[in-house]
Amino acid sequence: MTNYAATICKDADVQASPSGRRPSPDDLLVLLAVGGSGRYVTAAEELGINHTTISRRIAALEQSIGGRVLATFAGG
Repeated sequence: MTNYAATICKDADVQASPSGRRPSPDDLLVLLAVGGSGRYVTAAEELGINHTTISRRIAALEQSIGGRVLATFAGG
């Protein structure tokens, strides 16, 4: 997954966040997968990783940008 994300994101002009950390290309790829599918489990299956890894990567992304990236709703 790392090589794939780096290939897609290598030309992205991503600025450093207030925390001084750039978002990881892998974390951005996970966000894209979750946004597209709407579910952590489905995104994990699409990317071939565990759903707990999805959760950790979303948390890391939120930490790096200093805010929430997904809105959650009751019922999934």
